[in-house]
Amino acid sequence: MLVVFFLVSLAYAFYDNSKNIYELTPKSFDDVIYKTNHTSVVEFYAPWCGYCQQFKSHYIKAAQASSDVAQYAAVNCDLPENKKLCNEYRIEGFPTILVFRPPKWTGKITKKNGHSSEIYRGERTASKLTEFVKGRVKNYVKRVNARDIASFVAVKDKPRVLLLTSKTSISPMFKALAIDFLGSLDFGYLTVTDEIKSEVQKHIEVESLPQIVVIDRDGSFHKYEGPTARTAIAKFLGNFAEAEDGETSERGTFLKGLKKGLYKSYRDFKKSRAGKSKSAKHDKDEL
Repeated sequence: MLVVFFLVSLAYAFYDNSKNIYELTPKSFDDVIYKTNHTSVVEFYAPWCGYCQQFKSHYIKAAQASSDVAQYAAVNCDLPENKKLCNEYRIEGFPTILVFRPPKWTGKITKKNGHSSEIYRGERTASKLTEFVKGRVKNYVKRVNARDIASFVAVKDKPRVLLLTSKTSISPMFKALAIDFLGSLDFGYLTVTDEIKSEVQKHIEVESLPQIVVIDRDGSFHKYEGPTARTAIAKFLGNFAEAEDGETSERGTFLKGLKKGLYKSYRDFKKSRAGKSKSAKHDKDEL
């Protein structure tokens, strides 16, 4: 009886109850992996595989640590419906971890054939995978120097987001936010040193570091004063532009529904939204 229970338990998807990992099928794979400008990590696994069982906790920890900067997903290659998908990506052993990077954004919808993919061959630990993934996040944040400040904060037809920091490198989360708002907000970062602080103060009041400031179209300044969390910052930035990705976007709503099992694909999501909109219009007309 115990053996039967154990075998049945292995039949279930590893990550159904994991908040940060999407269990994918052929219906959802392209929608999640290719219709985003974010880097994606996909584990192809089989529940009966001992190495997969050992890696499971590490993968969950990696997703918890860096889901703010990349997408994490998984494909159960033991399911009949997923066999063709696993063959398409030439999965020969378990677990196989593929990292997908989208092409450089040009203002057009991301296409499947534009992505590059590579097998993660590093240590199968949460820390090493997280380190690797953070190094694969694309950068759309412009480095601003002291001589560029006046131009960056000048009145323009698009709002800008400026990170004032003491660090010389950009945080992966700030890169992810820039990807969330591609096309609607321009992002920059400025390393404030003692040597240039007085010059910076001529244009922006530096109260503390790090500091995020939005420069609106009319040249007005809006300082962010909330928690250092991607979703919280994205909600603030949503006052100035619409997000194309991330939790506050329409795509974010789709991914939440996919995780809950409400939709099997983006097409299902759009149909559901259209149905609700039509129903709401009908109710309004009835009134």
